[in-house]
Formats: sequence, structure tokens, C-alpha cells
Amino acid sequence: MTIVWRDQLSVGHDAIDEDHRQLVNLLNGFEWASAGDIQLDILDRILDDLEDFSIEHFEREERAQISVGFPFHDAHRQAHIEQIEQLRAARER
Repeated sequence: MTIVWRDQLSVGHDAIDEDHRQLVNLLNGFEWASAGDIQLDILDRILDDLEDFSIEHFEREERAQISVGFPFHDAHRQAHIEQIEQLRAARER
């Protein structure tokens, strides 16, 4: 299922929204690669990019949350940790 960026996905922070657009593109690339008859090294490269960018984005997002006093930062950070763990587990499968 391809994800289409729409205004309702915006959080109102230009840098974070741009990150989210990039994550959508990476996820769509993964979906495309895993649905077809593609070489595992290409799929592995897409997952590398997804993991690397996710980590960078999560760090950027957490800094932004701290700077504005976001009250649910700790829970959101824990969700980020779990998402990276799920991505790494999926890669091993």
C-alpha cells in the first residue's frame, strides 16, 4: 500500500515535515522493492537507508520536542526506540 503525503500528515514544523516526507518515500521504496522480483542487495540497501534516516530523524525530532517542552517526549522517545528495534528485527528476518 503506497503512502501518499497529504496535508493532514503535517505536524506544522517544516524540517520535521520534510523528514516525514522523506520517510514516506523510503517506506514506499521498500514496499516497491519487496513486492517485486528484486535482488536482496538492493532491498538491503533500502533498509540501510531507512534505518539510517530514521535514526537521524528521530534525533532531530527529539531535540525539537525538548526545545518546545513537548510533554510526551519520554513516551515518544520510547516509541522511536521500539520502531528502530522492529526495523532491525525485520531486517534479520
